Amino acid sequence: MEYIKNYENQAAYNADTTRPQDSSVVSNVETLGVKYDGKNVFVPKESADVGDIVVVDNGELRYIKLDTYDAALTTVEPIGVVYYRTNGEIRVIYKASLGNAQWAAPFRAKVEGFDLVNGGTHTITVNSSAYPFTFSAGASLADVSAAILAALPTDVGWSVETKVGYVVIQRSWYTPAISTFTVSGLTATILNADYQAQYTGFLTAYLNFMRENGYSHAYAGANYERFLQYYEVSGSDATGVDPSVYSVVKRSVFNEVDNPLLVSAYGTYENYILDNLVKMPYSKDAIADNDGKSNTEKLISYTYIDDDGVEKPSFPAAHAASSVSAGNVNWWLPSAEEMAILVRGVKLNYSDPLSRALYKIGDRFAITSTHWTSSERLSNTSWVYNGGGGNMTSSYKGNSTVVRAVSAFYF
Repeated sequence: MEYIKNYENQAAYNADTTRPQDSSVVSNVETLGVKYDGKNVFVPKESADVGDIVVVDNGELRYIKLDTYDAALTTVEPIGVVYYRTNGEIRVIYKASLGNAQWAAPFRAKVEGFDLVNGGTHTITVNSSAYPFTFSAGASLADVSAAILAALPTDVGWSVETKVGYVVIQRSWYTPAISTFTVSGLTATILNADYQAQYTGFLTAYLNFMRENGYSHAYAGANYERFLQYYEVSGSDATGVDPSVYSVVKRSVFNEVDNPLLVSAYGTYENYILDNLVKMPYSKDAIADNDGKSNTEKLISYTYIDDDGVEKPSFPAAHAASSVSAGNVNWWLPSAEEMAILVRGVKLNYSDPLSRALYKIGDRFAITSTHWTSSERLSNTSWVYNGGGGNMTSSYKGNSTVVRAVSAFYF
């Protein structure tokens, strides 16, 4: 900081023509509070707020006020933006999107021992279902792969890869969970278990989000503007409902004739939408899963050795988030609670502080895109922020969805 000046009011602040415009200046306006001027104003962690930029300066983390940041006048490395703060914590989102990834990698099995000279008939058994296939004498492994694929059920995620001396059978699907996989007369080695269709066994799965109205459901609004934009047109046509109902009705049926109980309770459609947003964490037990760091640490501990001998993640989205090394701090895939907080204040026109800061240093959070969390819901689904409807809901673990990394610092 250059210096701190005190002003009695806004008029006195505006009248000061001696305040430098090309350096860091902090002013205290008695009627308004602290104002930051100049370029690249650094503040202590305790003073960082939503939209402030986290940078690495000579190996140390520092914080620059959003509207003072000028990349051309500093050599520090920006790594993220503050998206939430409390009296003892600030939460940060990494500056860039990490692309799309599956929450869980597909089931994979290596099968070898084919007698291509003489041909053969074998049976693949998946759980209790049998799928025989035959290949003729002199067949190639590509012919075998085609025969296997023809034998397996269609349109449920099966694929077969032809390798040198063996094939790899893969399934990327959500049901049923594969508990046993054998091939008669051949050697079948399971490379990666069917994590897409079964509970992890080490995360606590949560079925519902509580809404501001106190009712828990399988989805809840997360980003007000996107939630309103979607549901006022594409919501339910239901009539005669009350605030406890799962479905959110569209604006056209929010009237005293179709839904008198809703009109009586809320008055306006906007108030109704607000009451169907995720209940924020200051309310006890509103959101159960708030530890994305722990979730991610557990998820990334599961890997497998693929047929090419390379170790790969069984849970790619968590792995992608944890692979960020910026600032020499831990990054993780946000939990459901962390994601709900992250998206809450993002504007559709990206005029909010978080979006403006991310635009300066990397990629804005794409509020109309769907993003993974590290929280599990069912055996085959995990929680996501759904950009289509602006809500927290679930998605199949095999879907490929956007990954963003977050971190947190305490004081």
